Amino acid sequence: MELRNRRFTLACAAAVLLGLVQGSAIAQGVLGKTVAVDAQDEYAQIEVEPSRSAMERLRSPDAQTRFKAADEVLAQPSRYNPAVLFAMSDTLFERGRPQEGVFWFAVANTRAVADAQIITDRTAVPGVVTIRQVFGTRFREHLKTHPQDEWPQVSRAIEWDRANPPQYDRRWLALHGIRAVNSALAAQEGKPDGIDEITVPQAQWAALDEENRKAMLELSRRRHESAQAAPTPAAGSR
Repeated sequence: MELRNRRFTLACAAAVLLGLVQGSAIAQGVLGKTVAVDAQDEYAQIEVEPSRSAMERLRSPDAQTRFKAADEVLAQPSRYNPAVLFAMSDTLFERGRPQEGVFWFAVANTRAVADAQIITDRTAVPGVVTIRQVFGTRFREHLKTHPQDEWPQVSRAIEWDRANPPQYDRRWLALHGIRAVNSALAAQEGKPDGIDEITVPQAQWAALDEENRKAMLELSRRRHESAQAAPTPAAGSR
């Protein structure tokens, strides 16, 4: 089996969410040590540009750099993986555009969950939870005081997702999993990784995506109906 001459970076689990390094497998090394090894096979083919570059700028300490990056993502949002859309959503909240922030958070969440469903290595899936936590603070705070914003924006997000097919490499999440790390370590030792496929067959993706959309919409609808049915506190009550 041919080894590909591409570099993997093994680091802490959050690093790939924030850096999205090309061909990177992410794991916690011994005592937090970062180790570089060569990728092989399908993992070496996972394309993370332009998402890596956009994420780097969306995490910049300079506000104008973040805002410019968000505008570039908004111009072609289907090109960027969900991690970038989550970060862009957070920047929109920062800029005082909460309705857009809720919408793009919903798009990001829908696509992140869908991408998790097609990955065969289930150890990669918790990366989605990490992304939500890292970039969801403003989203959660907004919905505490504006819960009515969620349902219409989720509904819009589902339709947008259906009408705009992803143009990024949907295998990106596989780089978060243990199998990617083991594959990279096997490559370092000059051995094949023995991994056949890192996703379910592509012929199944469309059906899984539609199931996910329906589930996400139903969950949001139930939250909306529950909030509508909740009694309104009486005036002066605590």
